Amino acid sequence: MRAFAIFFYFISAITAFGQDSTAYRKQVREELTQLFNNWNQARVKYDHKGLEQIFADDYVFIHGHGFIDNKAATVYDQLNTDSIQPVPIPDFEALQVFEDVAILKRLIKSPQGSNYNTNIFIKKNGKWLFAVSQTTLLQPERKTVIAKIDSLHIYLGKYESQGRFLTVTNENDTLFASIVKIPKRRLSSAGSDIFFDKLGADYKFLKNENGEITGIIVRPRFGQEVQWKKIH
Repeated sequence: MRAFAIFFYFISAITAFGQDSTAYRKQVREELTQLFNNWNQARVKYDHKGLEQIFADDYVFIHGHGFIDNKAATVYDQLNTDSIQPVPIPDFEALQVFEDVAILKRLIKSPQGSNYNTNIFIKKNGKWLFAVSQTTLLQPERKTVIAKIDSLHIYLGKYESQGRFLTVTNENDTLFASIVKIPKRRLSSAGSDIFFDKLGADYKFLKNENGEITGIIVRPRFGQEVQWKKIH
């Protein structure tokens, strides 16, 4: 009987915790929705004091293009433009809540390009604030072409550029490019002797008049292209 009572106590406690957790998460979603509403109102009205109350003192915004704004820079930018538009309010379905910290991660698609956005919120003195925002630009969507398996062998070998070496190998009918001190990268075919990797770099294989591979031009998404000469 005592064992049953203890078991019932633990089941009741777990159930109550689950209910409390669900209720608290719902409350946080409502409070963060209000935070976004307050942000939009302050943005549209160019309300300096209102914007100051939205962001934590040590707030940082890490932009997809690689620069960082602190709270002062963020508020300044929003007060010094004549084209402020309301920020779409997320649905918070993917919101993660850890007591006084909440994390929202979203995939945002637009005609200008897609990005992965992460917001971290903190609760301070009973109010939720933006603590960290980070935007990561995603690669443009590409159409992958199925490479002819029996032709992959022509790309295999060792390539050299200014004393550095790049090796192309075939693993289970898939090409991989490996550069010393850089993790090897899987190459997906875009057709016509052009491949690309997950970082957005293009690999254009060069041929001579006999159809033999003589080198590769690697064009990274960001940075300068490099031409590699086939040596083996």
